[in-house]
Amino acid sequence: MTVHSVGLYPALALVCVAIVLPGCSQLSSSAGSDSAQAEPGTTPVNWADYEDFNADRYREDPPSARPEVIHDAPAELLTGGGIQGQASGQQSGFRISIFSTLESQQADRATAEAIAWWQELERDEALADIYTTQEWEPPVYQDYRAPYYRVRIGNFASREDAQRMLALVEDRYPNAFIVPDQVVIR
Repeated sequence: MTVHSVGLYPALALVCVAIVLPGCSQLSSSAGSDSAQAEPGTTPVNWADYEDFNADRYREDPPSARPEVIHDAPAELLTGGGIQGQASGQQSGFRISIFSTLESQQADRATAEAIAWWQELERDEALADIYTTQEWEPPVYQDYRAPYYRVRIGNFASREDAQRMLALVEDRYPNAFIVPDQVVIR
């Protein structure tokens, strides 16, 4: 080690102390006092004079009781059911499934045959006691629910009505069965 390098360390240490000491004295003088000090010659602000928040001014009133709603409509209509003998829109009911296939042409042919058969029954009045609902056209429906085309007949509000009709339908379609569906009762 040379003499020249030994004298360098104390000088370097003295420079570091000279830089750090003024910063430490600044920190120690501000650490013990209020951070919101007033400028010299002015009075410090007392924030308690301005902080007058009162939570009671912002309380919400409890919700009022819900009014009771009284409907003029019959209870059968409010629950989704229909009134016997009156027209209504779609509702839960039953149909008779007579045919199911993967081919749309077979379903079209079965639908046409079912319409013709239904019209024959109407002319012979064979439906008069069994199917009392008046329809503008034969209630024969074809729908597609992948992968099957289904042919169904009738609009029955109750399963019992569908059961009475099933006895007549089984003569023509031996594999027919009752299915729940959305029906139109008029």
